Amino acid sequence: MKKPPSSGTPRPGARGKSFGAPRKPYDGKPRPPRARGDGEARSDFRSDARPPRGEGAWRSRDGDARPPRKSFDGTPHPPRGEGAWRSRDGDARPPRKSFDGNPRPPREEGAWRSRDGDARPPRKSFDGNPRPPRARFDGDSRSDFRADARPPRKSFDGSPRPPRARFDGDSRSDSRADSRPPRGEDAWRSRDGDARLPRKSFDGNPRPPRARFDGDSRSDSRSDVRPPRGEGAWRGRDGDARPPRKSFDGSPRPPRARFDGEARPRPRGDFKPRSGPRSSDGGGGAIHRANVRAVAARSISRVMRGRSLDDALAPTAQMRVAADAAMVKALAFGVLRELSILKWLAAQLLDKPLEAQDDEVAALIWVGLYQLRTLKTPPHAAINETVDAIKLLKHDYARGMINAILRRYTREAEALEERLPSEPSLRTSHPGWLVEKLYHDWPAQWEALLDANNVQAPLTLRVNRRRISREDYLARLAEMQIGAEAHPHATDAVVLEVARAVDKIPGFVGGQVSVQDASAQLAVQLLAVADGQRILDACAAPGGKTAHILEHADARVTALDVDGARLTRVDENLRRLNLSAEMIAADAAQPDRWWNGQAFDRILLDAPCSGTGVIRRHPDIKWLRRTTDIATLQQTQLGLLKALWPLLKVGGRMVYATCSLLRDEGDEVLSRFKRLADDVTITAIDAEWGEATEYGRRIAPGGTHDGFYYAVLEKRAP
Repeated sequence: MKKPPSSGTPRPGARGKSFGAPRKPYDGKPRPPRARGDGEARSDFRSDARPPRGEGAWRSRDGDARPPRKSFDGTPHPPRGEGAWRSRDGDARPPRKSFDGNPRPPREEGAWRSRDGDARPPRKSFDGNPRPPRARFDGDSRSDFRADARPPRKSFDGSPRPPRARFDGDSRSDSRADSRPPRGEDAWRSRDGDARLPRKSFDGNPRPPRARFDGDSRSDSRSDVRPPRGEGAWRGRDGDARPPRKSFDGSPRPPRARFDGEARPRPRGDFKPRSGPRSSDGGGGAIHRANVRAVAARSISRVMRGRSLDDALAPTAQMRVAADAAMVKALAFGVLRELSILKWLAAQLLDKPLEAQDDEVAALIWVGLYQLRTLKTPPHAAINETVDAIKLLKHDYARGMINAILRRYTREAEALEERLPSEPSLRTSHPGWLVEKLYHDWPAQWEALLDANNVQAPLTLRVNRRRISREDYLARLAEMQIGAEAHPHATDAVVLEVARAVDKIPGFVGGQVSVQDASAQLAVQLLAVADGQRILDACAAPGGKTAHILEHADARVTALDVDGARLTRVDENLRRLNLSAEMIAADAAQPDRWWNGQAFDRILLDAPCSGTGVIRRHPDIKWLRRTTDIATLQQTQLGLLKALWPLLKVGGRMVYATCSLLRDEGDEVLSRFKRLADDVTITAIDAEWGEATEYGRRIAPGGTHDGFYYAVLEKRAP
């Protein structure tokens, strides 16, 4: 009940607040104040001036009895008898009328009633006839809940269907009989229980009835008018055998056996899975191949900016497909080996030189020309994929230019090759200063050296004699049908006929072999190491020679390198081979900062050099070295000799090594050092490999050898 609006008069006893005037009952008299709540029932919480309505009479929140409510016609409601239906206010409603306006008679016990308890008039069927009353829903099947006056449903042939039996859990196909002749015991039926019209086969003939699906193979669930394809032959969803499929040559294929858990035979004997992943473009991998060329061009451009090829190719280690990484390396190595020729060809095909910032575009042009000229890639593939790569490099403006250059080369290749200059530096793709140096130092072999620098080097292994002998390892390779041969000069070297990835080399992961060129393996033979010696490997990274020393003798080896990060490579190699050495990150030219005062029996100085002897393995050397670098390197080499010589015992031996072909880094350095030291003796090297020089022995690159220089120095008593 709503409260009367407040008049602003304070209620007696109010605590600092204003409330309305005292509320009045319906008769207009003031109500007495209500007692404070003491937990009693609210109906007794406040007395009222009205007479009580009797025990249990309904009261408002204030305890007041409401005046009697009136009926719809305005007359007061008479009191209702015991159990009579009442509204929320307890009043009995007048009887409700039927749809025709007449009062509804009381319904018999159990008759269906509405929410108000009234019996509805009988409902009519679709034909207008009254429906008989339905029995109460007492849990029986709904099919018996009410009979209906609908006409019986007809079958597909137009005849009436008999009534369906109750659904009692049996198969629904038996819940109704059909006027059609039966299709056999447990024949397939529709949801209404009637059999469908017979379906026809591919040839138009009716199909015989199918047996019920009882878990057996579906191929046996129905017979077919066609001749069977054999026991367990494949059948369609309807159980019928398909006509025999033909092979690519037109001949029928033999029936396939049912799949019973064994390996499913390939449907085509000539099918082979893809060796590589599908490309994301879904078009034969064009984007995939274009990406390889884009990565190669970017790597080449980085080399042209001054980075080493190893650093430029480092991102290829993250490529998911090993064949892609190998292709990137092949393109990068090939372009750098023939760079001078490719530059000259591009200049002939360009209308004007490219800008300096277009180095990636220039590199991609070289990649395209290398594919056409050296790899003999089909023109349509080389051109299309190289042009697609320019988009990945985000130089779309050069798309048409690259397309025109490569297509023009395919038309004018023969004429351009005839016009190619005969200069050695261009023909062999070497810088002019290096050609002059080699001509001066190797007057009889300089041309052979230039050609050898552009030939891929073989893969040579070093056998860990602590784990396996070279003869046993060669026998193991022969069993695996891997071609290999023992090196004639390096006692632990094995040369593979075909190069392969290091993780595919037998015994590499287990530490039985390592990758090292034969020329580099000769250093340990010249050192003549023995057990118990203290040996210093100066400039040790990446640790190949350090490991080789430990494989030959139980010596105390110190691996020294100025680059601490490169020493991690040394540690990795030693761990793989189960070897150990003392590693020090320091400058070998400043021994007072790291040397403990104990002299060494052997010192191996693999001095920093120009690397001109390993150009075939690192073609970027040709384009990164400058003629001014040689003098600087010479001073570094001489400084290392002077700094490390005092650390050698009297009677000890030092081996000086460089992978350089230049005399400035070999005999010239030894000549100057000999004039500075009085206690040095340069021992001649008696060997079948290489050729003797004034102070040492040098090896020309080619075949199974990289270019190297060795000199053996011994310390005599002063």
